[in-house]
Amino acid sequence: MINKEKLSGIRFKTVVSKRDFIHAKEMFKAYEKSLDFKLEFQDFEKELNKIDEMYAPPFGGVILAFHQAKPVGCIGIRKSTQQ
Repeated sequence: MINKEKLSGIRFKTVVSKRDFIHAKEMFKAYEKSLDFKLEFQDFEKELNKIDEMYAPPFGGVILAFHQAKPVGCIGIRKSTQQ
């Protein structure tokens, strides 16, 4: 069950600006640090360096979650490069 009181301070924003992509990159890095393994096998550094290209419309996008004007999470979708 979703606790609506905890969600009431969360604001969602679609990433569009260079600053937004910097926030998304920070969230991606935080995600990597939370893992017990490295993401080298999927060219994670390349993904971070090209985040504004790989996660840009029309084939991708990022939604950032903010709490009290601070980025606290995100979701990213991009076109797969695998056939």
